Amino acid sequence: MRGSTVIAAAVFMLSCIVMSRKRKVLTLKERISVVKKAEKGKSCRSIAEEIGVGKTQIQSIVKEKEEIMKRWESGSRGDAKYTKPRTASYQDIDEVTWEWFSRARAKNISVSGQMIQERKRL
Repeated sequence: MRGSTVIAAAVFMLSCIVMSRKRKVLTLKERISVVKKAEKGKSCRSIAEEIGVGKTQIQSIVKEKEEIMKRWESGSRGDAKYTKPRTASYQDIDEVTWEWFSRARAKNISVSGQMIQERKRL
């Protein structure tokens, strides 16, 4: 009995180490709170433990504090989940590909994902 209990405990501990927790998305108000705590000199690790997120997430928030403060000052809703606006790396290629796709569909031509990828490479 004792051997199987030890093995079960070892498997459980290993699964806890391997499993990663899902990233918690903080609201704008929560991010402002993080920035203010960091400005007061509180460590990223202690803020992370207090809120229940990872240390690197707090470090990213502190690094992006200028952008977060601008959003807050512009009157964005504080209770909304905060997402960073993403921009395309190759905006011109995306536009040309979209125009090609639109023309092909207007002519009732079937377009696959592979065709789009090949077109983008050109």
